[in-house]
Amino acid sequence: MKAYSISALLSIFFAGITEPAIYGIGIRYKKPLVGAVAGGAVGGAIIGGMKAKAFAFVFGGLTTLPAFVGKTFIPYCIGLLACFVVGCVVTMVLGIDENNTEQAADKSDSVQPVSDESILSPISGEIEDLTQAHDPAFADGSMGDGFVIEPSSGDVYAPFDGEVTMLFNTKHAIGLTSDNGVQVMIHIGIDTVKLNGEYFESFVKQGDKIKQGQKLLHFDLNAIKKAGYDCSTVVIVMNTKDYQSVELLNAGKNDHGSATLKVQV
Repeated sequence: MKAYSISALLSIFFAGITEPAIYGIGIRYKKPLVGAVAGGAVGGAIIGGMKAKAFAFVFGGLTTLPAFVGKTFIPYCIGLLACFVVGCVVTMVLGIDENNTEQAADKSDSVQPVSDESILSPISGEIEDLTQAHDPAFADGSMGDGFVIEPSSGDVYAPFDGEVTMLFNTKHAIGLTSDNGVQVMIHIGIDTVKLNGEYFESFVKQGDKIKQGQKLLHFDLNAIKKAGYDCSTVVIVMNTKDYQSVELLNAGKNDHGSATLKVQV
C-alpha cells in the first residue's frame, strides 16, 4: 500500500491524475478521502479568495506551474501547500486502520465467493492488453489486471449478471460485481472526471441488479473527443488477487458482448 500510495502521489504531482488515489486509497479507506476533501476546501478557498489567475487552460500538477506565473503566483503556491498540509494533518488525526478495513471487506455479506468466469466486452471497439493503456496509473497493473478499449461507440453494456456496486455522479466510471464474485471497474476516458458528468448518461443506479447485455451507460464519443479528452476505456478486475490468472482472450476489433477476459481461481 505504501508503494501504491507513492505511485498515486507521483501521478498527481506530475500529471494531475487523481483517479488512482481516489479509487485505490480514498474510497478503500474512507478517512483519507475526508482528509483530501478538507485539504482541497482550504486550499481552494485560499486560491479563490486571493484571486489567483491562470494564463493557460491546464490540469493541476508540478509540470503546469508556469501557466500560473504572474502577480498571483505566490498565493497560488500557498494554496497548493495548504491543500497538502491540511489533507495530511486531517488524515493523520483521523488515522487509517488498514487491518480493520481489510477484515470488514472480507466479512462483507455483499461479496460473493469467487469462481471461474468469462467477462464480456462492455463496449464495441479495438481491444488491447492493459499494458497499452494511455494512463500509466492503469497500465502498470497496480489497480488490477484487465484490458483497454478504444471505443467505436458510446454505449456501455453489462459484461455479466450481477450488481452495480459503485457509480460516480460524474458517470465516467462504474463498478460492478458479478454473481460469481468478480469485481470489475469500467473507467471511461482519461481525466474525464473533470467533465463533471457532461456528455454522460446512466441507465442504472448504485445497488441495481443487472443482466448480461443490459445497457448501463452512454457517453457522447465525438463530443468528448472534441473537448480534448482521450476516450480510451479501461476494464479492470479490482479483486485480481483472488484469482490465479486473469487472461485476455481476444485482442483486436470486437463487438460488445464478445468473450474478452477469463478469470480462474
